[in-house]
Order: sequence, then structure tokens, then C-alpha cells
Amino acid sequence: MTTDIPDHRRWAARAAALYIRRVTLSLADQGALERELSARFRAASDAGLTPAEWPREANRTFEEWEARLSIRGPRIASFDLARGLALERRRAA
Repeated sequence: MTTDIPDHRRWAARAAALYIRRVTLSLADQGALERELSARFRAASDAGLTPAEWPREANRTFEEWEARLSIRGPRIASFDLARGLALERRRAA
């Protein structure tokens, strides 16, 4: 039995975790954000984009959430595929 998680779900969890560390979201919103990221990453994968190209999709999702919820959080600079990390891009104050 394998417990492999599809890339889109794995990276959605990592991107959401990075974002949630910096903003306050309800548990329901946290789950919704992760599901939305997963759907966007899956669509990006289906369109031929690799996980290295998915941070752009994450950042678009964050911008949409911020517009809806009047919050401001971090952005993803890149995914470190070798170490399995979502790396934060520093934002100007």
C-alpha cells in the first residue's frame, strides 16, 4: 500500500501552512484555502506547468483572499523541490 499524496495536494498544504503562519484565518477558511490552492495547482499541472511554476498560482490565490477578507500575508518566492519547502518572498513594508 502506498501513501503517496499527489503533488498538487502536497504543495497546497505547504503553501497554505506558510500563509497561515502570518495571517489569522478560521479553521474553515484554512481548509478552504488549502482546497483552493490544491485545485489551482492541479489545473496548473493539467496545463503542463511543473511545481516549480506553481508559486505564481499560490500568490494569485492569496491576493484574491486578501481582497475578500481585508488581510495581508506573505507571498511564495519558490518551492524548494529538493527539500520540500515553500519559501517565502520578503515584501516591502
